[in-house]
Amino acid sequence: MKVIFLSMGTKGDILPFLGLAREFHARGHSTVMMSSAPYQALAEAEYCEFVSLQSATEMHAVLNHPDAWKHMSGLKLYIENFGVKTAAATLGAIEQHAASEPSVIVCNNLLPAGFLAAEKLGLPLASVFLAPYAMYSIDNPAREAPLLDIAVRGMGKPLRKLAYKAAFRTVNSWLAPLNLKNHFSERRFAADLVLGLWPEWFCPGKSDWPTHALRSGFVNLEPRPANWSADNKFLSSGPLVFTMGSEMMQNFKEHVKLFSSAARALGKKGILVSPVIRGKGRIAVNNDFVVYESAPFTQLFPFASVIVNHGGIGTLAKGMASGRPQLVLPMAHDQFDNGYQVERLGVGRTLPFRSLTGRKLVSALSDLISNPAVAQNCRFVAHRMRKNSGVTNAADLIETHLFRKLESSPKWSA
Repeated sequence: MKVIFLSMGTKGDILPFLGLAREFHARGHSTVMMSSAPYQALAEAEYCEFVSLQSATEMHAVLNHPDAWKHMSGLKLYIENFGVKTAAATLGAIEQHAASEPSVIVCNNLLPAGFLAAEKLGLPLASVFLAPYAMYSIDNPAREAPLLDIAVRGMGKPLRKLAYKAAFRTVNSWLAPLNLKNHFSERRFAADLVLGLWPEWFCPGKSDWPTHALRSGFVNLEPRPANWSADNKFLSSGPLVFTMGSEMMQNFKEHVKLFSSAARALGKKGILVSPVIRGKGRIAVNNDFVVYESAPFTQLFPFASVIVNHGGIGTLAKGMASGRPQLVLPMAHDQFDNGYQVERLGVGRTLPFRSLTGRKLVSALSDLISNPAVAQNCRFVAHRMRKNSGVTNAADLIETHLFRKLESSPKWSA
């Protein structure tokens, strides 16, 4: 059986699919990852065939665009560049790979080409939601940036329903070149399997979520950077660890200044993980603050006194597994809602990045370092994370809902 994975965006949008690719390879299935060129090495490290749908230049032009980390304009960039412009290449690649071997599609819910291919070729399809934010709710809306959140929650349900309908109409209009109707509001929930990659305790199901939507637990992959090693003096000191995602590269120098000043004010060493220093591996800002191009979070996070991050769900999951408190600095999209879940669980705090000051940062970090209730909650959630079997659960669900449908198909059951 062949499993065709389709996702585009930041590394955090790709790693869950490669985590599944590793699992399916172990189960004896062939796998193909379709995405942007920079992720080829990651895929091939998991014995996963790779199909490039766009160049590194094209991908970075989207992710480094000034609007990428804004609410609707960022989503528009994603849909138009990752969803529409790559659709023809995606359809052709899926058709080619599905021709000689029974195949299923496991697709990021935002990419309509996977849905079009499934319909055209009669292939079973899993629509994957990486975070609760993407599975919208009118009854209990996901958290947004502060002012938008106040506006959304201040509406009565009838008005909110109208507002969502207008928003969906706008988003669906971006898919007009593909002659699609209602993808964002309906089609992405109409797959053979609608799968959320988080556990129930992280975000309990909402009353108006699709009743057929299932949740597996967290699914991720830890890519291991070559030759990574950290100074034992840094690690044993309980450093502040900062990471703002794989593609949030704007204002890097300001980030370094803000974070290193906060570490100094608290008498802490600091480690920032950022791909901005590509090719340099490690840079010492001063004796007490270093920048790494990359680092294995599962090895680094347990040493942290606090993990400061952007609110990407993969980073949050690894932070919760480490048992260390987190300070989430969300900028856009699902990050605000993910940060809300961290606060709800009592394992950290959230400060919107756009209103962040050095004083607010130091105050929040100081509280998290010394808060015994947060420390206790972190231990409890880390225990829960040790029971997380999201990869196995997700793979089992894909086999149950997709493989069995394919096995009953006249084309492949003969």
